[in-house]
Amino acid sequence: MLRLTIFTAVLALLITIEAKHFRGGSFSWKPRAGGKVKISWKVNWMRNYEGMQKFLCTDERPHVEGEGQLLCMECQNKLIYGKQVDLNCTSWSEEENWTSGIGSFLYTPEPGMERFTLSYQESELPNEFNFNSQWMSTLKNYGGAGNAWRMVSVVDLSIPNSSPKTTHPAMISVVKECGDVSIYVPVSDQDDDKIRCRWSTKPEECPDVACSRGRCGRNKLCGVPVENSLLEANRCRYTFPVTEMEAGWYAVPITIEDFRPGVTGSLDNGALSRVPLQFLLRVESKGECRVLDFGDDLQRCHLLRPNEPWSYEIKAYSEAELKVLVIERPSSAFKIGKLTKHEDYQSRTVSWTPTENDLGKHFLLFHSVDTDGFYSSYETLTLLVKNKFPPGFGDPPAGPNIIKEQSFPTPMSTVEDQDEYFSIKFDLPFVRPEKPTYININDLRGEVVLKIDVSDESQVEVDPKDNTRIRFPNPYMKLNPGDMYTLEPEAGISFVECMDACGMECPPIVTPKMKWLFRTMTIPVPSVDCGPSSLIVYIPKLYVNNMNPNSLRFIDAWDKKCRATNHNATHYIMTTDFDECGTRARELPAKSPKPKFLVFKNKVRDAPKPYGGKKSQITRDQRKIRINVECEVKNGLGYYDVSFTPNDTRKGITVTGKSELKAMMKMYKGDDYRNEINKKKLPLPVKMNKRLYFSIEGLNKNKELQIEHCFAVPRNKPPGCKVNPHVLIEDGCPVDRTLQMETSSSQSDKKFSVRSFAFLYYGLSEDVFIRCKTVVCDPGNGGSKCTKLSSKQCPQYADSQSIRGRREVEEAGYDITDEVVDVMIGVGEE
Repeated sequence: MLRLTIFTAVLALLITIEAKHFRGGSFSWKPRAGGKVKISWKVNWMRNYEGMQKFLCTDERPHVEGEGQLLCMECQNKLIYGKQVDLNCTSWSEEENWTSGIGSFLYTPEPGMERFTLSYQESELPNEFNFNSQWMSTLKNYGGAGNAWRMVSVVDLSIPNSSPKTTHPAMISVVKECGDVSIYVPVSDQDDDKIRCRWSTKPEECPDVACSRGRCGRNKLCGVPVENSLLEANRCRYTFPVTEMEAGWYAVPITIEDFRPGVTGSLDNGALSRVPLQFLLRVESKGECRVLDFGDDLQRCHLLRPNEPWSYEIKAYSEAELKVLVIERPSSAFKIGKLTKHEDYQSRTVSWTPTENDLGKHFLLFHSVDTDGFYSSYETLTLLVKNKFPPGFGDPPAGPNIIKEQSFPTPMSTVEDQDEYFSIKFDLPFVRPEKPTYININDLRGEVVLKIDVSDESQVEVDPKDNTRIRFPNPYMKLNPGDMYTLEPEAGISFVECMDACGMECPPIVTPKMKWLFRTMTIPVPSVDCGPSSLIVYIPKLYVNNMNPNSLRFIDAWDKKCRATNHNATHYIMTTDFDECGTRARELPAKSPKPKFLVFKNKVRDAPKPYGGKKSQITRDQRKIRINVECEVKNGLGYYDVSFTPNDTRKGITVTGKSELKAMMKMYKGDDYRNEINKKKLPLPVKMNKRLYFSIEGLNKNKELQIEHCFAVPRNKPPGCKVNPHVLIEDGCPVDRTLQMETSSSQSDKKFSVRSFAFLYYGLSEDVFIRCKTVVCDPGNGGSKCTKLSSKQCPQYADSQSIRGRREVEEAGYDITDEVVDVMIGVGEE
């Protein structure tokens, strides 16, 4: 009956002294005929240790005697290997000062021994640990002192199985400034069992502190190596927060286990076997990061057949010249060429001819170091040796694709506001990316209009009924109606995990970048339905951006029946008779193209935010909606109501009088008051909240002029409502917060500026008239109104109500020589 040995190896740091040459290692095993077990190891040592040649591997010295004993703790014959655990040199680095070698032997368990413990240690005594062989004394973790090394394995022959096997670098060197590091453990299992990795934490993996000759250690190499370090069990990938770590050396203990569906192993967690992996992590700080890599065309998986030669050129790229390209080989049968310089890279070639005994999986580990001591990433080539590969074996795995024709919008389709979602359809179940990856909506100039982050669950969700579809809210309201756009998912908005032909995890297979056109629906425009005596306005909700219907009003904004109401899911409705809501009628002339027509006009406008408080009747916010409504009524003369005018007065008389112009108001283009605006262009259309410049000029230059009052009124007052004037200047003092008195060089002129505004409610036009009351006086007259106005102390700007409410000085009287003059000018809204 085939017997199988399962063991786990654990490193315990036990005592602190000066020795420091141990660098970690790993063990594995597999059954052989006749109840034997082949036990294999890979052990790493300091290459040049205190001048000793003990671990000095070279091409001329391929075998070293090694150090340590292999014991069976429960056996009669404790020393089962019979000599120091020696090594066949596989790799070494003079620059990094380490040696790595492998070894193995066939062990025949003692009769009746199905379960026993193997311990790799320095001492020949089972529970004694020699102080002469230590981890380095300057570790930054696990107590920070050099501790005795030990690897422990538990052998269980009750289940046919081969343990996992790993080939890991003796040490990993990283630079803090290059960020955190994640590395896969290269591990294989001959039985294709599921492999899991974890930090070594169990009691048998972390022996109690051992003593020898009355001296005891205090620290154990056990548990999580560094705070915030991670080890993904199913992926066997570890991550270290290098940016947070202090520069120095760190020991790392990992336990690797295999599991088989339907089979429960004898280990405490059901594992079939357990093997150790121990190595060193070196963190350095160099003040900067430098990129060293092996190119995008690196082929990580190679399929080989026995007795067929294989070779591969490993290309290394770097900003500076390389000092070394380190390749760690599984055995000395692999031949490694010298470092060769090329125009833009340096390389070494590896060659090997596998035999029938090499069936299975093998790993080549490599990294590079430049002349300034910067390190590359650590890479692995996996070599799978089989006698025969089935058709298609080794082809790249199928990745997810986007199906444009089943997405929304589809190419060249039109998006409407009623569409609830945009969606992307895949041919495989969606897997959310871990890092921000975007679906872009671009205009035809290629500029990004919207970015939707697929990695953010709050932005993109999986369709509850279809795990191959993702969706996000329709962004129609953020796009221009009637325009063309491109929908451009970036590469990698979904992916599938990749396992290459060698059974190793490879870079994920991601969706490709794609791009297609779509159009937004043109927003429908308002329409009017004209009856013989009334009109109905239909306003698409999209046209007003789903504005509150109460904000949409005819000219007579006070009457609630003159406001919009909800009509259906897509439209608001407004209705008025021709004699209501401020509607005006105009008869077309007899010579017009449509004689005998009456034109009824109204306006639909929104109510913007008042300026200066709820009681204010002006605004400086731009209106968003202005819809001119007209109805032409044929034979409209018949529409007028019958009416009469009673003659209740005597015959009238005509009286005639004459007056003389004393002052005039002018409007200028800028604050230099050089370019007067032609009065024929008044009322002048202006933009909202733009500064306007006015001047009141007396015609008699020998007289003094002062402004007493200025106010604004709408040119067309809404019917049925009272619109109070907006006060600009009162009793010589500015009231509007934006009004500024400008410098004037003449006593007969006064200049001021104010920001443009509009009345909240007005008639058919938005024109604003500004009217001022001025006083023209004899200069030097101390009792004149001009003198009293010019010497007055004005309070801070406030609205007109607050000014009038707190006036403390009674209005000054006029002198007999004063002349009161009214002037007026009109301003329109652009």
